[in-house]
Amino acid sequence: MKEIKYNLEKIGFIDFFSNQDINISKQSLDIARISAVHKDTYQLISKTGEHMAKMKGSLLYHANQATDYPTVGDFVLYHFIENGFSQIYHIYKRKTVFIRPDFKGHREDHAKSVLNQVLAANYDYVFIMVSLNNDFNVNRISRYVSITLTSKAIPVIILSKSDLCNDTLNKVQIIKNSFPKINIIPVSNISGDGYDKLTPFMKSGNTILLLGSSGVGKSSFVNQVMHKELMKVKKIREDDSRGRHTTTHRQLIITDNNVMIIDSPGIRSLGIMDVKEGIDEVFSKITELGKLCRFSNCSHTHEPNCKVQEALANNTIDQKQFENYIKLMKESKRTSQKSRNK
Repeated sequence: MKEIKYNLEKIGFIDFFSNQDINISKQSLDIARISAVHKDTYQLISKTGEHMAKMKGSLLYHANQATDYPTVGDFVLYHFIENGFSQIYHIYKRKTVFIRPDFKGHREDHAKSVLNQVLAANYDYVFIMVSLNNDFNVNRISRYVSITLTSKAIPVIILSKSDLCNDTLNKVQIIKNSFPKINIIPVSNISGDGYDKLTPFMKSGNTILLLGSSGVGKSSFVNQVMHKELMKVKKIREDDSRGRHTTTHRQLIITDNNVMIIDSPGIRSLGIMDVKEGIDEVFSKITELGKLCRFSNCSHTHEPNCKVQEALANNTIDQKQFENYIKLMKESKRTSQKSRNK
């Protein structure tokens, strides 16, 4: 592997991790961060360079679910082995983690049980990338934002391909109406417009998780931020105005000023687990009105003295936004129950 040596603080190893109580001897162990995952093999970056590693047998033995395995962005303790795979002894408690349900190829309503799929860990911001052409979908954005907020990270909505859109300001306002507290930044990978608005988030030591559907321009975004063609990019398809998917696995990329970007393959569909907390924050107006309903467990559909239904009748809550809220709450409850029953 490469001989590049990494400063732990600059790759995100803050007091949250160093202050954790570790129940194993640290003697002969070093700290590293997971920069890529290849099935059961993990690429590490550390103060001694880059190494390939596998989980120690005892750690693997006690791994019962997806969250027990290392993922991109994790900090770990490992024992270096010069001629072979180094061994991971411990995974540090995560500051943030992005989890979505894995239905194992089944439709969500047909799946008898739901497993967790861990996409990334220990990020500060989630850049939710949405194309301003055919990918624009507020309901899909609601899913990303709900999971991000539940994970305790800060969502930032990046609207790509602004050079191909004639009504950018209108679409920004549509999103702002649904997410008034979230930063919304239109960018163009052709002209570079909008990238200066990212400066507050692109600070040394910060980790950004980059998510979005296939073809929305994530690889072009990474190239723009890195100021070089690090990721292969394919031309937009004429039939649906979407780029061709180029990222094949999740990986942590480090910019020249020590900002870490976790890039991932495009997400075709994003189910949600138990993200009630995030949904409540996304739909805070509905949540606050719900506290004034006559019944504490009001479903806001048929009960008497429902303040949410009154607001709908008075047009102070958007009907489509309410329907999306109900849909997400039902899905969150259903998938979390299936997860517990697996």
